[in-house]
Amino acid sequence: MHILGLIIMLLISAAVWYSRLKALGGAARDVGKVARRVRNAPRKFAFMHRAGRTGLRAVDDPREASAILMVLMAGGYGEQPMDPEYERVIQQEASKVFDLDAGEAEDLMTHAVWMVRDVELVSGVVLRMTQMIKQTPGIGPTELVDLYEMLSAVGQAVTAPNEEQQRILELYRGKVGLSA
Repeated sequence: MHILGLIIMLLISAAVWYSRLKALGGAARDVGKVARRVRNAPRKFAFMHRAGRTGLRAVDDPREASAILMVLMAGGYGEQPMDPEYERVIQQEASKVFDLDAGEAEDLMTHAVWMVRDVELVSGVVLRMTQMIKQTPGIGPTELVDLYEMLSAVGQAVTAPNEEQQRILELYRGKVGLSA
C-alpha cells in the first residue's frame, strides 16, 4: 500500500512540475510577443503619425513626396489597384535611393498610396509634390535627376510608359528644369 501511495505522490508531483513548466513556457511566449511589439513600436508610431496628417498639403518630407510621385506613375491613385510589379519597383527604388530597409520602403509606399486615395487631378498633385521637393534645402540637380530616373523606372516596370505616365514625366521635367 505504501508503494501505491508513493507512486501516486510521484505522479502528483510530476503533474505539478509539468503545469509549472507549461506556465513558464507561456510566460516566455508572452515576453517574446511584448518584445516584438516594443521593437516594432517606432515604425508603428511613425506610420500612425504620418497617416494622421491631413491631406497632401501636409507633405513636407521629400522622400514622402517622391513616393507619392512614384505611386502616381504606377496609377495607384483614386483607390485603383496597383500592379504588383509596380509595387516591387517602387519599393526597390525607394530602398536603393533613400537607403531604406524593406519594411520602411513598404511603409513609405503604403503611406503614399493612402495619401493619393482621393486624387482625381493628377497633374496638380505632381506639380505640388515636385515644387515641394525642389524647394527642400539640400536637394540639388543630382537628386532631381535621381528622382527622374526613379519615375522612369516605375513607368517602365510593366510596359512602356503610357500617355498619362509620359505626361507626369513631362510635368516633372518642366517643373525642375530638366527639359532641353
